[in-house]
Amino acid sequence: MSNSQLAQEKTAATPLRRSWHFLRGCYRLAQGTFGVAISFLFKAVVVGYFIFCALILGLRYLVLPNIEGYKPQIEELAGRAVGTPVSIGALHASWSGLRPRLALDTVVIHDDAGQPALTLPRVDATLSWLTLLVGELRLNSLEIDRPELEIRRERDGRIFVAGIPIDPGRKSDDGGADWVLSQHEIHIRNGRLRWDDRMRAAPALVLDQVDLILRNGWRTHRLALQARPPTDVAAPLDVRAVFQHPPFAQKISDPRGWHGELYVDVRDTDLAVWRAYVDYPIELQ
Repeated sequence: MSNSQLAQEKTAATPLRRSWHFLRGCYRLAQGTFGVAISFLFKAVVVGYFIFCALILGLRYLVLPNIEGYKPQIEELAGRAVGTPVSIGALHASWSGLRPRLALDTVVIHDDAGQPALTLPRVDATLSWLTLLVGELRLNSLEIDRPELEIRRERDGRIFVAGIPIDPGRKSDDGGADWVLSQHEIHIRNGRLRWDDRMRAAPALVLDQVDLILRNGWRTHRLALQARPPTDVAAPLDVRAVFQHPPFAQKISDPRGWHGELYVDVRDTDLAVWRAYVDYPIELQ
């Protein structure tokens, strides 16, 4: 092989050697960066694990045994969640797996004047660790036993829920509804609902044995409602609903973005009795 041919081969091999060395350098750099990232991630997981364990131990041995001393803070947190002042008669703490559980007796929700508007005999709440991530109260489960709620519409059209006036025309940020739809599960047992429509001069409608379950996911919400109206009105009611809202919705309680299915079972219904509470689109005899 002549000297000119050897020179040409060396000239052609030089870019290949440079590319090879460049690729080897990139590989070593990536390997080092990846190793540093893995090491940092492992250390973060270890530190987070020990912080979580310390938090569990602190709750178990320091906070929960003295939970009565934190009642004012819990009342303030609950009042901020529902939007009205809340007072708690007695407070007990336990554990549900790794989640703290609070049992509240005689929970009273007050109106704007500070008067008792709604009394809940028993409330059980299991906290979710998402509370630490989102910075507001999150519950894994909320169970309410034997609540009694009255909804009243006056002759001038004003609506009162548990004695608290509700203004449909008032602009609201729907924070309370968003909070309800952000909890994992809400269960109401053996409740009682009384609807007093004075504007229509209708007899008070009482629903007994109200049982409601609301399960919320990221986008999907499922509701089941059963109630027993008076026997001369209808057989027990059964309502089921599944609906979704758009991902990353600014207000998940805005029904304009909902879509889903609704199932209602109303048997042995006396339509003439219901005419006192609703207007039918057609004339019924």
